[in-house]
Amino acid sequence: MPFPVVHLVLALRSLAVAFATCVLLSVGGSAMAQIEPFLGSYSGSAQVVLSDGTTRDRDLSVNISETRNGFQVQWTTVTFRSDGRITEKSYEIGFVPSGD
Repeated sequence: MPFPVVHLVLALRSLAVAFATCVLLSVGGSAMAQIEPFLGSYSGSAQVVLSDGTTRDRDLSVNISETRNGFQVQWTTVTFRSDGRITEKSYEIGFVPSGD
């Protein structure tokens, strides 16, 4: 059932972009100096509601790190399926100053 997975990926990607935008807009030219409090690794769990109303457990982990020219957000989702299978997917987005 790709429906909930697609929405979760889009939600996480949107969250990463929104986070980066807020940080960069709030600190202007000194963005890298101000992002330091957010650097690190975070993890948690969620129950995703599927289109048929059932739920599926999912573990999430996010890592925010400084890169040479900006910063990077990496995240992994682990899905526990009712048949015992475990699916893991990882994504990453790099951000650099736009020069505006």
